[in-house]
Amino acid sequence: MAVTITGDGVVTGLAVGGLPDGVIDNGCMADDAIDSAELADGAFPLSFRNLMANGACNVAQRATSYTGDVQGYQSVDRYSIFWAGADAIIERHQETLTSSDTGPWEKGFKHAYKLVNGNQSGGAGAADYVEFQTALEGKDVCNSGWVPTDTNSKLTLSYWAKSSVAQTFYMRFRVFLASTQYEYTYSVALSANTWTKVTKTIPGNSNFSTIISTNEKGFFHSWSLFHGTDKTNNKTLDEWAVKDNANKSPDCTSTWWTTDDATFHVTGVQLEVGDTATPFEHRTYADELARCQRYCQRVFLRAYSATAQAFSDSTCAAPVWLRTEMRAAPTVTLPNTTSANSAGQIAFTNHTGSWPATHGTMSADYITKSKFTVSGTGFTSASFGAAGNAVQLYATAHADGTNASILCSADI
Repeated sequence: MAVTITGDGVVTGLAVGGLPDGVIDNGCMADDAIDSAELADGAFPLSFRNLMANGACNVAQRATSYTGDVQGYQSVDRYSIFWAGADAIIERHQETLTSSDTGPWEKGFKHAYKLVNGNQSGGAGAADYVEFQTALEGKDVCNSGWVPTDTNSKLTLSYWAKSSVAQTFYMRFRVFLASTQYEYTYSVALSANTWTKVTKTIPGNSNFSTIISTNEKGFFHSWSLFHGTDKTNNKTLDEWAVKDNANKSPDCTSTWWTTDDATFHVTGVQLEVGDTATPFEHRTYADELARCQRYCQRVFLRAYSATAQAFSDSTCAAPVWLRTEMRAAPTVTLPNTTSANSAGQIAFTNHTGSWPATHGTMSADYITKSKFTVSGTGFTSASFGAAGNAVQLYATAHADGTNASILCSADI
């Protein structure tokens, strides 16, 4: 087939692989002759561009809904929340989107992180605040390709956001250096109950020293829904400044904070190197789960789950291996271990496969980034026979049929 170039510059008749190597080289095209704005969504792969894990909010290992008063990570993975001065708890949910969620729905998003404000009857106090964030390890920032000390080196954040009340919110980035921290605050104006695509590009800063390059927190983005006047003082927007807890933003409108059951939603969070927001990198659930499991893992157990070794007639231990190496040795939370053979319980059966007459104490010991040991002490004398006997770590299901689980957390 002949290759034809029309008067409009359209090339036809060119098969895949039809141009030999070297026909077009770097010298034939000016820098930035083709950029992402000139390519349709999906025109080329964008794997590994998104530095954030769980940007589509598809993974919620701890709970799909949490209405308790414990702050931090409690629902959707990689999103933590903190507040002060609240008269009622702030609910956290993994929201299921529908076709009525115009904007993110058309881009393929099925979930969002949703906050529901309580009844803040006390009004907006000077010390009140509420914000949620997602963070990166220092080593991931340092290995991303971004040059923090170069003002021409950029990071671009994009996400979808919605608020049930119209308001201008102040969001911020923070970098963690060896001796100090810098913040960059910017504003986002949202209309009520309308999904809005937010894009923000930030530069490096020549004043930065070395960003923390370990597995500790090196960078985060915070969605600040309200800060009382103890934390505001005419903050200058859109520039880096040394962190000042008394000046995180300009004075904040209190509408969201003082509106009963106000909601805030976010999804499609993507942070990438460069000055352009490319199409969101949708990853498989398995890929996203594996990324999240560096920071949080639920180890699900059912029936005979692990072989343990007796160290005496009343003590034993079973090793439990994690699915992927975690960021750090995790905090391990065991399920109910107070009695044998009750719903959602883990316990040790004795050397004959029966429940010991007296249930002892169980704990997580010898915790590393890749494994830990469930230990049992103080069981009925002669429960496990002699040292060296094989016994079993046994798990019973919850009343609703779901498996018992051990929660391992190494979040930042």
